[in-house]
Amino acid sequence: MKFKKRLFRYIPFVLFLAAVPALAAGGWEVVINEDGCKVENRAFKGSDMKEFRAETIVNAPLEVVAEVQMDPVRMRQWFGDCLEQKVLKRLGKNKKVIYHVVNAPWPVDDRDAIATVTTKPDWGKGVVVQEVRSIRPPKDTEYGMEETTKKNNRVRMPKMDATFTLTRIDANKTKYAYWAHAEPGIALPASILNMFAKDQPFKTLKNIKKQVKKPIYWKRASRAHNREFKPPSGK
Repeated sequence: MKFKKRLFRYIPFVLFLAAVPALAAGGWEVVINEDGCKVENRAFKGSDMKEFRAETIVNAPLEVVAEVQMDPVRMRQWFGDCLEQKVLKRLGKNKKVIYHVVNAPWPVDDRDAIATVTTKPDWGKGVVVQEVRSIRPPKDTEYGMEETTKKNNRVRMPKMDATFTLTRIDANKTKYAYWAHAEPGIALPASILNMFAKDQPFKTLKNIKKQVKKPIYWKRASRAHNREFKPPSGK
């Protein structure tokens, strides 16, 4: 009888825990976990906008996935809410300055940013890291995109930072991890702003799985690594 009383005493607590969103170490909250894609976010000190991290498994070799990641011309085809991305300046083989435009939902004006993109491949270890770091004002004006921003009624984002980590699982599978935090420069409730920290990475993960099937990336990987990468039959 005493055991039953203790059991009933703990039931409300167990039900409470079941209703709380899943939390990972460090305060990360799982906000999407479906179709093989997981998205987590958490509060970012000094910002209303949450940071997020997301990951999935892509059924393609690391070398092929990397070709998708390093192609700014077609980024709008798969990267969530990307309206445009172009290279403004090459700073070396693996470093460049890009102009990136975010397609914001009406009636919000589109956002843009100037950023450096540094790619660090280690094919031997099977890891490719790409770091995106926005160039803060006033240094961003050095690249002459202010007239473009004004002409298209865009708003320059104060911050747009991201890190992409591609890790080889085996010859035909790659883990794709994506972290980001941005300041969109807009006065909206945090709940609305943070829909972006949930939906944008989910779109990105789902889309890259489709984009990587395109033959152009398998051909590019074959040329870049002097070996044949052939997509599975039917892709």
